[in-house]
Amino acid sequence: MPWRTINNNIDCGVFTMRHMETYMGGNMNEFKVGFKNESSAQDDQLVKLRTKYLYKIVTHEYNLQKDYVLQKVDELHKIPSRQRSQLLAIAKEQIHRRLDDLS
Repeated sequence: MPWRTINNNIDCGVFTMRHMETYMGGNMNEFKVGFKNESSAQDDQLVKLRTKYLYKIVTHEYNLQKDYVLQKVDELHKIPSRQRSQLLAIAKEQIHRRLDDLS
């Protein structure tokens, strides 16, 4: 697979979901997943796919926490833009710290 990565060890679930979404059987040489080779362009693709899959999971009718999460999103959007940006930056730092701790 030309899109195989060396440096990305956190997006295996995204790759798996995309593979399941696009594989229709047949020869591996004809398998068109649409990923670019490992690069910032592939990183951009992964961000878009993470967003797509997250949205589908959060808003699916089987998600018992759907209403709660959507309520929290509404509350977040009511926070002034500057403060919201600060909160999101803090959350991003915490996520990166947790990922570093896993390594």
